[in-house]
Amino acid sequence: MLRRHRYYKPKRGRIQKIKHPIREQMAGRATAGRAKKIVGALFALATTGWFAYFFLASDNFAVKSIAISGNRNIPTQELSAIIGRELGGAHFLFVPRSNILLVSKEGIQEAIRKQYLVDEITIKRALPYTLQVAVQEKLSRVVLRVITPIEIIPLPAEKEESGEEAVPPDVSHNNVTETKEAEVREVQYAESYHLLDVNGIVVKSGPASERDLAELPIIEIIRNDQSEINPGAAILNREIVELIFELYERVKMSPQAIALSHVSFDPENSRELIFKTKEGWQALISTQIPLETQLQKLELALAERIKENRKSLQYIDLRVKDRVYFK
Repeated sequence: MLRRHRYYKPKRGRIQKIKHPIREQMAGRATAGRAKKIVGALFALATTGWFAYFFLASDNFAVKSIAISGNRNIPTQELSAIIGRELGGAHFLFVPRSNILLVSKEGIQEAIRKQYLVDEITIKRALPYTLQVAVQEKLSRVVLRVITPIEIIPLPAEKEESGEEAVPPDVSHNNVTETKEAEVREVQYAESYHLLDVNGIVVKSGPASERDLAELPIIEIIRNDQSEINPGAAILNREIVELIFELYERVKMSPQAIALSHVSFDPENSRELIFKTKEGWQALISTQIPLETQLQKLELALAERIKENRKSLQYIDLRVKDRVYFK
């Protein structure tokens, strides 16, 4: 009988890992490098956020003063109000529009141009708090005085007491026409003043200053239309404005010492002008004949024919090319 020998599988011992100092050192450095990058990124983010808040979101650079210059006819208070409205609100919900570093120059310029006619608007930042706005207004060449006739009709006493609506005398009810005496109607005239530029465009509406009335030519027109005249409206053409300005300049140099009060112009009859003097007489001139020719005739008539009768002079008609009529 054979014996069987048992086979025992030898146990393997644990394999010890061989340490590599260089690899461990490199891995440690990589971990430390990642940590430094994370810390650096967080620091940069925090610094950027602080700077963004300090310079953009906080009130440290908010506009606290607005310096306006160059405006002569436009009120400073109105310009300040327009700019203030543009500085209200915020960009991107949290950045104030009043931040001097982010002020929209184009927005302010557009807002001012919507209200007033100006040639140029210059905006500068005077850090840290001041916004400088220089306005160059359109040159005002003439003062326009608009005369609007207003008819005043007295209300009959019995209608006024009863509160009934007044009916014009030529209107009848039930096809029955009543004959009444003509009512006395009084005509009054309302005046409004406007400044026009060289193109005849309104640059300002409102009361004229004494300085403007003394220094600028005055044009008077009668206007039945009672609609409002706003800045930007074209009232006269450039040729008429230039002619009137030339008239004022030429008369100032006249040896006959003619002092103009104003010039009357009818837009429906652009072929003639009437200029009135401070002495009380007036002259009729044509827009179709050279101005110099007509003024030379005027000076000749004053010097040679009218002479001492100038105080009683009523008018001089210069519209005929080779003649002068006066009364």
